[in-house]
Amino acid sequence: MLSNNFKLLTFLVCAAILSFPQVPTAHGFAAYDLPNYDFVDLATNPNQFASWNPDVLNGNTTTVTYRFDPSFTNDGRIRNQIRLAFDQWDSAWSTADGANYSYMRNSGAQPFGDIRSIMVHEIGHALVFHHPNVGSGINRNYVPNTTPPPPIVAQADQNNEVMRSWIPAGAYNQILSHDELDGYNYFYGNQNLNFTEIFGGTADILVSAGPETNSGTWAATRPAGTQRNATDVTQGWQLTSAPINFNSTSSTPMGFRALGINWDYQNPSSTKLTHEFEIRTRGTNNPTPLFHYDGSSARHFNTYTTSAIGGANQKDDLLHKWSNTDPGDFDPSDIIHVGIEQDVWDWTVVSAEVVHPDGTRSNAPLLSFHDWNQTVTGVTSPSVPSDGSDAQAIEMGPPVRVVAQGVRLVNTAAMPIEVKRIGLGIVDDMRLQLEDLNGETMQLLERNDKFKMLDLPPIRMDKGGEWYLIFDGDPIQTANTINIPGGKNFLGHEVFGYVETVDPQGGAIVGNFALLGTMPITMPLRPMVLLGDANNDFQVTGADLIVTMQNFSATYSADPRCNGLGLGDADDNCQVTGADLIAVQQNFGNVLGGTSALTPEPTTLSVLGVWCLALIRRQSRPA
Repeated sequence: MLSNNFKLLTFLVCAAILSFPQVPTAHGFAAYDLPNYDFVDLATNPNQFASWNPDVLNGNTTTVTYRFDPSFTNDGRIRNQIRLAFDQWDSAWSTADGANYSYMRNSGAQPFGDIRSIMVHEIGHALVFHHPNVGSGINRNYVPNTTPPPPIVAQADQNNEVMRSWIPAGAYNQILSHDELDGYNYFYGNQNLNFTEIFGGTADILVSAGPETNSGTWAATRPAGTQRNATDVTQGWQLTSAPINFNSTSSTPMGFRALGINWDYQNPSSTKLTHEFEIRTRGTNNPTPLFHYDGSSARHFNTYTTSAIGGANQKDDLLHKWSNTDPGDFDPSDIIHVGIEQDVWDWTVVSAEVVHPDGTRSNAPLLSFHDWNQTVTGVTSPSVPSDGSDAQAIEMGPPVRVVAQGVRLVNTAAMPIEVKRIGLGIVDDMRLQLEDLNGETMQLLERNDKFKMLDLPPIRMDKGGEWYLIFDGDPIQTANTINIPGGKNFLGHEVFGYVETVDPQGGAIVGNFALLGTMPITMPLRPMVLLGDANNDFQVTGADLIVTMQNFSATYSADPRCNGLGLGDADDNCQVTGADLIAVQQNFGNVLGGTSALTPEPTTLSVLGVWCLALIRRQSRPA
């Protein structure tokens, strides 16, 4: 029989264990205060952070406006990626955590940084979020406490949330992790931040493109605000602006890369007609594909729709549905031709189904495939200042080394399939579109010796199975890999790919077509142009007048510096003439991103005018 003392000791130990703060599996958020973006000790001062709403839990909708600066590319495709990033945060107040902690993925190095992932991160800075992986090192990374008080407790970082201080080129992190959602709930409660684009006037968030000090920086945000209580800094700050600048002198361009896949489906062994066709994809939550193909003019679907299908547990799943057949339901012998081009380069097919007129369904043996490379990271994390920075930025991360390159084949999770044939062809400069990915184009390429079938045995792929065609290198994993003789020849080119798959049991046949190796759609890499800034110091002063005079008649058209950086070239037309002196006069006092309080004195303008006339006369004088 246990002694009373032992029972008492057992009770005290158990009580102590149960009373210890229980930390959930989420891995934390960090915050900053102003003006130096220092990490906040939220455990000690729970309100000492910056935010847009004056009352942290007032339950109202707060409108936060944003606008594109003229320095930012006017390419509507890239601007739409920025808008999608705002949409992600726009719904944060009503988004459940779901089953997946993070949607960070990296299918291998690419020659671009995903601009939507970068923007989702920078908007987080514009709201109050700091870098959790850095804050973790000084116990400034927090998670909600499941047994408050206190409401939050310090926690080690997992290093794959959106607000991590770096993201590699080609990687994706477009969807808020548990940590961003938990942090949003802490900072804003049920506050609905309504991000609204405006097209003139002063915006809360100005999206621009201009040079940053470090070429390894993707973008930087510089929030500003006012102290809520002038005598008590622990009550935090109210944000008044948060300009976001994309680094125009980045060593790697930013944008996005698309992947288009078309399918020819036929099931001659079936006795059922096809009324609708459905494909579930994973990898992007953008409901508007870049393109979709609905069939030929003679035989097609009239209606195409997309819808989010994964709910809280799979936030990057979309259902693509083709319906309203024309001129009637497809016979089993008909070839059904549909396709999708989406805004990420590694999206995959989760499932595909044929819907029959009676409502029954049949699985379709569709395959998805995309470029692939395997990388090894040089170091664990980049060097990032923990405090006192002049901006909240996201970096490119550690260097990587590519050890293998090729193509990744991914089967759906619905059924095993057999790969019968694989073919590849280089199609540089052919400007193929999604609708061109078909058997007719393949036959044309074969006739012109630009395409050939590979000499490979049939491959059986299990449900959700993956295989890798190795063009070059030595992959770390050896299972499910096939070395392609002469594969190096395909690297660095746009490649027309074909994979023929069959359902061993149901008899369905699918031709899977994809365009691989396409170039990313990126922002131009050049400094922001400030007219009148002849010496490239981001302001227009008397010094620009002197530099223009010193470099008068210089020409930069045949020089790589003809990118707005030519000394004296105040109007950025790659030559220094009297027009540059006029540009200095017209823009005198301007600074990068706005106008300074500096105004030219009348004497300065007079002297400028005399110099302009003298130089113009000298330039026009015959030799």
